[in-house]
Amino acid sequence: MEDGALEWLLANSDCASTSIKRHIELALCHLAQNKDNWRDFMSSGAVKRIQRISVESSREDIRSLAKKTLNLFPRHQTDL
Repeated sequence: MEDGALEWLLANSDCASTSIKRHIELALCHLAQNKDNWRDFMSSGAVKRIQRISVESSREDIRSLAKKTLNLFPRHQTDL
C-alpha cells in the first residue's frame, strides 16, 4: 500500500458524513481482502476497525462484507 494511505483511511473512518464513512468502510474491506495488504492491516490495528465495521456499520451489505473479510485472516495468519 502507498505510504500513509491506510493511516489516512483509519484516521478518517469516523467521518461525520455518512456517505464518506460508507465509502471508507468499503475501501478498508476491499483493501483487506488483498493478501499483500494483510501485514499492514494487522500491524496498524486496521483489523480491529474491520471488526467494528462488521458490527456497527449502518449498512447490512457492508457489515456482511466485513465479516467475510475477517474470515480471511485467521486461516492465513501463518502465511505472514
